[in-house]
Amino acid sequence: FFFFFFFFFKQKTAYEMLRSLVGSEMCIRDRYKGKYEGWYCEPCESFFTKKQLVDGKCPDCKREVKWYSEEAYFFKLSKYAKPLLQLYKNQPNFIQPESRKNEMINFIETGLEDLCVSRTSFSWGIPVTSVSYTHLTLPTSDLV
Repeated sequence: FFFFFFFFFKQKTAYEMLRSLVGSEMCIRDRYKGKYEGWYCEPCESFFTKKQLVDGKCPDCKREVKWYSEEAYFFKLSKYAKPLLQLYKNQPNFIQPESRKNEMINFIETGLEDLCVSRTSFSWGIPVTSVSYTHLTLPTSDLV
């Protein structure tokens, strides 16, 4: 998955790359509709878990948060934890330097969560033609 992302990033504009990624067979096969929910800070436009809140408020701006839930599409990133770990075991030089490989392995071993790749509550973003009323909002920082 990560190789796929970086390959397209070098070959296309970000807009084209993300549309290609969402339309890929892998992404379509491993995409599902669910609920994106959590504690939401409107000024920061960020979701937080209960653990991340500080005295029940946004950890960044210290303002009140509201519980928010909306339909969204997710990519089954969790499905790829074992294959990625196996890849790193079978090809020890796949990730360099070694410290980054260890960082990636530790990140995966703590449990990959499925990734929200679209939201339905707004019209900005990259339209996903295979799913009506949905726009791709995948932050690239979630992939690197």
